[in-house]
Amino acid sequence: MFIAKEIRKQARQLLQGNYWKIFLVTLLGAIFTTGISVMVNIFTRNGYSAQASWSNILSILGYFFTAAATGVLLQFVRGQLDENFQPFERWLHFLKSPYFMPILLTGVMVFVYTLLWAIPFIVGTVLMIVGVAGLYAHGGSVFGLFVFIGIGVMLVGLVIIIWKPIRYLFAVNATFDLVDQNGSLQSASQAVDSSKELMEGHVWDFIRLNLSFIGWYILAMVTFGVGLIFLIPYTSLANVLFYERLVQEK
Repeated sequence: MFIAKEIRKQARQLLQGNYWKIFLVTLLGAIFTTGISVMVNIFTRNGYSAQASWSNILSILGYFFTAAATGVLLQFVRGQLDENFQPFERWLHFLKSPYFMPILLTGVMVFVYTLLWAIPFIVGTVLMIVGVAGLYAHGGSVFGLFVFIGIGVMLVGLVIIIWKPIRYLFAVNATFDLVDQNGSLQSASQAVDSSKELMEGHVWDFIRLNLSFIGWYILAMVTFGVGLIFLIPYTSLANVLFYERLVQEK
């Protein structure tokens, strides 16, 4: 059984004397993405479609930057970094070969799987919209049934789209381990399958761990986001420690 309190305590202990380095690692992605986003807004003020395209590009960049940070945190948690390690240098290390293409492949697979799990929610939404439009235009019990069924399917789909994709959250972590062990991924879905296997029976443990930070998130909002400077390294490290426990348990 995973106890959130123990993981949080371990994260705090690891942060002692290393906080600013972990801060730089976890915030590098946010800094780069935010900087590019500001530039995009400046140069694409008159084009919504251009902004939408750049938004997609920023999401992809953010994924890679966050993945690189995860790689550094994994090495840090495992004691594979000396006390004088350079955050930026280690961060760039995980954006190069042999990690870049496996990270990209894993990201694509996670997106596809998540999209598939979203189908019930999408179907329910369409049914509800059709029903509401039909009731407004024509009335009748048939359209009312559409609304009722649509809402039901939407609620079921909402549970699915929240619960199921959580199992893929450690696919990037698994990618780094698999590449280190084998030199590459043996299949497109290998990292996703590994994450699913590790998370079997531990989804609620992961949810509880992250719910335990709610008080900290509220405090961060009260301080107009300043508190996130201290919270992000803490939560990021705690999630990596959670993954490490899953690996050790396996």
